[in-house]
Order: sequence, then structure tokens, then C-alpha cells
Amino acid sequence: MSDEHRKALRDQHTVRLVNPEEEGSGLHRLPNGVYGFTFAPGFNEAPLFREPRFHSFEVHKLPDGTVVLIGFVSPEAAAHLQAYEPAKIRLLPDSTDQAQTPVALPLWRIRRHREHSAREGEGLEIELVGGKM
Repeated sequence: MSDEHRKALRDQHTVRLVNPEEEGSGLHRLPNGVYGFTFAPGFNEAPLFREPRFHSFEVHKLPDGTVVLIGFVSPEAAAHLQAYEPAKIRLLPDSTDQAQTPVALPLWRIRRHREHSAREGEGLEIELVGGKM
């Protein structure tokens, strides 16, 4: 996802970068309408930081309090997400040859996840629940 796409998604979600005083705080302590970067995606207590680091995930806490992970999936996984089907997918923090479709995945859709080493760059294996909120 180019910086232009990320900015457009931030604008669409009406979020601002966490400020220096908020940086490192867990999502549950942050106000609605912020975004940042974390190595602990998928947890409501994930700390957000101002700068992206190697294979960190961008996280948006929307104005209504919904938390979404920003990442990339395969076209097949994107189809499952759009259809609100239960599925097992792999979410990556950065675009790769196998995962080029950008998505905003709400945390409420995650039933279970398994995080892989950031050094390996394999992202998250996620089991999704179906249905719309």
C-alpha cells in the first residue's frame, strides 16, 4: 500500500496519529479517532507508537471505538473478508507478491490468531468469525 493509500484510509477512518504524550499507551487507554503502529496486533491492550518499525502493523481506533488492523491479504482472503465468511487467512503488515490487497480488519472479526516472528515477515494467521457487526 503506498503512502497515498494509507493517507486515504486514515482520512476515510477520520483518525489522527497518536501524539507524543499518548505514544506507548494501550488501545484501551487511547481516545477514539487515533492511529499508530504496533508489534502486538490483535489485542485491545496493544501499545501504539508514532513511527512504523520493521514489520509492525498499523492500527486504527475509529471515532466509534472500533479497532481495525491495516494490512495485506491474498485475493482469496479478501473475498472471505468482503463476504463476512468465517475463514482462516494470513494478514501481513506490508505488501508482498502473495498479499497485495489492502484491508482494514476489525478486531471483533478475529476469533483466534497466531503471530509469527517479525523477522520472518510471515504476519498473522487469523481465524475469522463470520457476520456483520
